[in-house]
Amino acid sequence: MKIKIDLLSYTLIGSGEGAGIIDSDVVLDDLGFPYIPSRRVKGVLKESAKEVCDILGVKDYSIVGNIFGEDGFTEGKLHIDNLYINNYKKIKEEIKILKNDKKSTYKTFINPSQIASYYTTIRQQTSIDEDGEIAKKGSLRTFRVLKPNLQFEGKLYEITPLNKKEKALLYLASINLKRIGTSRNRGFGEISCLIEGIKISSIDEAIQYLNSDNDKNITEEIKSSNSEKFDGNKKGNVKKLFYKITALSPIVLAKEIGEQNTINTEKYISSTTVRGLFANKFIKKFNLGNAAHENDNFYNLFLKNEILFTSAYPFKNGKIYYPALYLHKEKGDDNKYVYNVLEEVPDNKKTKSLEKMVYNTNDEKIYTYGVSTTFYFHNARDREKGHSTGEEIFYYEAINEGEEFKGFIIGDEGYLEEIKRIYGETFTSFIGRSKSAQYGLVNIEFGDLENTDDLEDVDDEFIIVATSPIILYNEWGFSEVSEKTLKNYLQKHFDDCDINVEKIISRIEYVENFVGIWGMKNTRELAYSPGSAFKIIIKGCDNLEEKLNNILIYGFGEKTDLGFGRVKVYSFLNEGYKIEYYNSDEYEEITPQFSKVILEDIVKKKANEILKSKAFEKANDLYKKIKKFNDKKAISNNLIGRLEGMLSATDEFDEWERKLDGLNNKPAAETLKDLNLWDDLYKLDISDEYKNMFYDNLLKSINKLNVELDNFELSKRYWIYFFKYLRLFNKQGGEKDE
Repeated sequence: MKIKIDLLSYTLIGSGEGAGIIDSDVVLDDLGFPYIPSRRVKGVLKESAKEVCDILGVKDYSIVGNIFGEDGFTEGKLHIDNLYINNYKKIKEEIKILKNDKKSTYKTFINPSQIASYYTTIRQQTSIDEDGEIAKKGSLRTFRVLKPNLQFEGKLYEITPLNKKEKALLYLASINLKRIGTSRNRGFGEISCLIEGIKISSIDEAIQYLNSDNDKNITEEIKSSNSEKFDGNKKGNVKKLFYKITALSPIVLAKEIGEQNTINTEKYISSTTVRGLFANKFIKKFNLGNAAHENDNFYNLFLKNEILFTSAYPFKNGKIYYPALYLHKEKGDDNKYVYNVLEEVPDNKKTKSLEKMVYNTNDEKIYTYGVSTTFYFHNARDREKGHSTGEEIFYYEAINEGEEFKGFIIGDEGYLEEIKRIYGETFTSFIGRSKSAQYGLVNIEFGDLENTDDLEDVDDEFIIVATSPIILYNEWGFSEVSEKTLKNYLQKHFDDCDINVEKIISRIEYVENFVGIWGMKNTRELAYSPGSAFKIIIKGCDNLEEKLNNILIYGFGEKTDLGFGRVKVYSFLNEGYKIEYYNSDEYEEITPQFSKVILEDIVKKKANEILKSKAFEKANDLYKKIKKFNDKKAISNNLIGRLEGMLSATDEFDEWERKLDGLNNKPAAETLKDLNLWDDLYKLDISDEYKNMFYDNLLKSINKLNVELDNFELSKRYWIYFFKYLRLFNKQGGEKDE
């Protein structure tokens, strides 16, 4: 399904923040394109659905809760995407290339504020003092608002299929929806809304479905196909199946840091999240419901843990990036060198761990990557009062759309082949917070089956680096982070060999998981964070290589079946590394198509800004000249206003010449001649000065875009600006309107 919203008036989809002189700004993406966050759309649709229920006498709001969910209690059946302008992805891609290409003609003047100005305008508002009937002091507010006639669209996904009754209510709610955004009761935010893809032909038909009590006629049963059966036969050899997760919308993977009203996100996708994603998909595919644990295949895969899921880490340029807390940079130093503090701590230097994740090339180079995130503002709205409730303002940090993550599933080859067949080469699903609105839509794509990693020629000294949290229990059964507990686990695994934990570089965190069947979180436990590193020396150990390979496949510590305890093992790490960067400066030159109209608008506005600036300079020079002659050659504001009015009412050069001819031999003309203005004003045309006024890139852009500049309109605008500034200088200098 697809939802479309047309703006019929100026609309303020507030970001909750201001910018410069703007008190309330609209929501914009990183390049300056406006969009409507899906949580806003969900909120107004939900409110509209309740209004429809009130109008039609449906007293039970449970159907509204089924579609949109209940705050903090149940998840809705519907996921709503952010709504973007038409052809958003194509326009954005063109603008990105033009902006990042160093050779691009347009690079110098493409910026978020210029792009935003194409879709928005500025409006101001003030409050009136009832007693004095004048504006209240300090009440002036400046808003940036979306222009009328813009169209936004986005997709609707059914997390759980809607029945006919629910679709009927959604259809009616969209038709009933008339306003959105801030100050919607004060003239802003008039819209029309349409949902495509609902097979309902009229309002009467929708009302009939909604009021019907005959569920047999209106409910669309979702049944498992008999032909779809999980038929996993073990083949006796362990493989790994790579999967790639691509964010199709922002993702919130909440973690325990930040302020009370801010939810921060993890920068990787945990194994428990991935496991839950696949388990939920399996349950829905085979219609298992709450009895999933009674199904043998589900039990073997997700409860008996015949397969293991690893966390998914950032994937960029064909490389997977992992945290590495043992790599440090000198504080305040922007050079490319990093230190391996497991091997040596640099003398007399203050260092801090790399915030970005790392791909280690096994030589003296590493690549780093930081997952891009954005903070989103949200607040709750009181339906009865008609405005937001200030105490429910909060922020989400979310991983940006387009980020990719890669992990793998470990298990018997037969099981993995069947998983790939049942789920398909690629499918979409939802993860993280607020899955039913704005966040969490992802695409999962499988790779090929591969052999598990095997170590060769392992020395007695090696480094273990955590790629997921490591949970260890002390002798009392409680999670504990200590060298003693770590050594105990190592001795159990390596059959009481001579073990020395030479050095630990670590960070600790608390881990807990939400168990869907319980509707609550499990025990909160202390763990070593991903990226923690342990330098180990083991002597006199038989089959060391085999035992280390076992750790690589099955993990280390507790709850390895849930993906905890995943590690990498290195026989050697350098004392330091040089950070390498990908050269992303080369772009193919493109001819703007979808973004052409925006670029034309930017070019015209830039030309207008230059005209304004040049008119200011000319007016300033003339005013200084007048003051130098002690006002003997002054020009009155009366004459300036008269000339400005004449020019504003003129449509062509010949008409202007006739008007000035009417002034010839009169005092006004003599004043203009004394100031050496008459000839320039009579000619009016400034086209010969364009090359001097407009810088090279602007002229090239005008020519490349085939922008037609109307000589008369440009000249007219230039002189009107000149008159306005000259009049302003006169007023500031105390001149009278004589």
